[in-house]
Amino acid sequence: MDTIVSSSNHSPLFSKNTYLRIISNIQSEEKCRNIHVTVEFQTGSSLQTELVIKLTDDDDPFFLYELHINAEDFKNLKQEEKIVVDFNTFPEHVIGYLKLCIRDQHIDITPGNGSRYQLQLVSGEPQLTNGQVYLRVVEISSFKHLTHLSLMFTSANDYEVRSYLARCLQLKK
Repeated sequence: MDTIVSSSNHSPLFSKNTYLRIISNIQSEEKCRNIHVTVEFQTGSSLQTELVIKLTDDDDPFFLYELHINAEDFKNLKQEEKIVVDFNTFPEHVIGYLKLCIRDQHIDITPGNGSRYQLQLVSGEPQLTNGQVYLRVVEISSFKHLTHLSLMFTSANDYEVRSYLARCLQLKK
């Protein structure tokens, strides 16, 4: 099911469900969950265009993680992640990775059958503060796990969750 929840005038660039492996380094546990990923452009509070990536769960209205990146933020991300594309083409590459994760979400790796991509939400790393997680695109092969992209997301605060729930209710009317 592809649902669209947007607070902007732009239509989403990407809006699909996929499996997400949730990894807690504090509790040393892993679990899977079916989530919805939305990628869109929005006009931010400073009237700059922002790339917004949202992670939601139709079964858990309080599961809401967002990443807002404007062109200035992207410069830092580009340097940290050693990204070679520019801000305008970055979303299509992120979407390409998301599509690979969706394609491979039910594939098991055995020696000799190649690799697969997996979307991971990682919490409990030393450099993360409360409410921050990494969304990672990881290529898994029989040899190693290779992280292609690691983006820091923040869990929504009470105001953001209430706003999100209000938008969901408006769309159901």
